[in-house]
Amino acid sequence: ASSCGGGMWNSACSPSVRNCTFIGNAANYGGGVSSQTGAPRFQDCAFLGNLGSGIRNYSSSPSFESCKVSGNSSVSVGGAIQNGYSASPQLANCVLAGNVAPSGGGIYNYSGCNAQLRECSIVGNRATGLGGGILNYGSRPTLTNVVVWDNVAPSGSQMVNYVCSGTPSVPVIAFSDIQGGIAGIINDATSSVVNVGGNINANPLYVDGATGTWTATASFNSCLYQTTLTDTNAVWTIGELRGKFVQPNTNSPLQYLIVSNGTADLTLWGDFRNDGLSGKPYRIRDYHLKSTDGHWESGRGTWTNDAVTSPCIDAGDSASSCTIEPAPNGGRINMGVYGNTPEASKSL
Repeated sequence: ASSCGGGMWNSACSPSVRNCTFIGNAANYGGGVSSQTGAPRFQDCAFLGNLGSGIRNYSSSPSFESCKVSGNSSVSVGGAIQNGYSASPQLANCVLAGNVAPSGGGIYNYSGCNAQLRECSIVGNRATGLGGGILNYGSRPTLTNVVVWDNVAPSGSQMVNYVCSGTPSVPVIAFSDIQGGIAGIINDATSSVVNVGGNINANPLYVDGATGTWTATASFNSCLYQTTLTDTNAVWTIGELRGKFVQPNTNSPLQYLIVSNGTADLTLWGDFRNDGLSGKPYRIRDYHLKSTDGHWESGRGTWTNDAVTSPCIDAGDSASSCTIEPAPNGGRINMGVYGNTPEASKSL
């Protein structure tokens, strides 16, 4: 689309969308999905490799639950998500990973936006200007049990808060892991952070992912819109990488969702035939938290014990429910995308 909503445009409507993948679409605003007014609901959806942002919310109140937003890009703002003009989106148990934009690599909140984020991970996004993770202009987002880590920008890698039309940005942050801490967030002269408490500045200790080098030319299936990449030196268990992310070229921040894998190859959403990946280094990304009591390996369907435990485990808001977390769970919610889900890392 030349204007809004390359994959889907919602105007004054509130559809419910479940288990859908928006991939490789393009628009000036909201390459994957654009919502103007209304309150659409997205559950277990993926927004991957779209141009013009993965998601754009304009004067709307959408909700996103257990969604994956990765590999999206914008030539202006908000690689993963653009929120503007009093939009009030709600995100829960979502991961925004490996998106890029000149400003607001992960999220761009503009002009009275009141986004609410709970149990989310905003990781590995990049901006060439301001706000690698989040850029706020005259907005008041709320973050609870959120991890903002490993985002990159020349100014304000994790978060930047600026005034817009006389309205300062005043994000409200509680029980979240912010790289560099609250003190590391950049505010202009009128903007500030409401530090509710419980926030930490500690490496979240995500599960380690394999690294290697692609040894063959990418193979594209045009019917499925999926690409298979091969590393003949890899020794993977069939299916173990399903649901994880891959950074196909570690020289680029972009990450993509893995559909399946064989012993020496993996298949991901998107067309990478012309990316020249043969001979390029890659890295697998997994945003489950390490735990000596076990983290979930979704591809294998098993629990794996680690040598260390993430500081984000049992570090969320004590008022948040953790009833869905598997036992033993320490009686307190974990920070990040898997908090209060069946895939939450365990703790005694």
